[in-house]
Amino acid sequence: MLRSGDLPNFDGRPTVRLHQGMPEKGSVAALSDSAFRLLIEAICYCGREESNGRVPSVILNRLATKRTAIKELVDRGHMESVDADTWFLTDYLRWNRSDAEIQAFRESKAQSGVLGAHNRWHVPRRQRVKDCPHCYPVKGVESA
Repeated sequence: MLRSGDLPNFDGRPTVRLHQGMPEKGSVAALSDSAFRLLIEAICYCGREESNGRVPSVILNRLATKRTAIKELVDRGHMESVDADTWFLTDYLRWNRSDAEIQAFRESKAQSGVLGAHNRWHVPRRQRVKDCPHCYPVKGVESA
């Protein structure tokens, strides 16, 4: 029988999504090692910076080990130029959350935390705390 101590710890750090079959996809399988590495590095950059698939040219040039890697990604349809200073990963938002979705998720978790604290500390003690939006709800505003 599994105990809670036997389960691996959840890693709460932000992640990006990659499909398991991505490396075998035709346009990806044909990439050189340096272009494939650049694609993965660019996806990770977009995830860290929450940039909706946009990568500044300065960053892309720093990540690229070979100049031909950028051209290769463009030729295969994985990247396109937005302007002289920005590149866009074409499938990034297909597989990953946008910055607006990430922000909405964070706000939802924060609201859940406030409600959880209210239910844990205020309700059992029948306390009303001045700064708690659930103890003193604003009229006309629905609380979660």
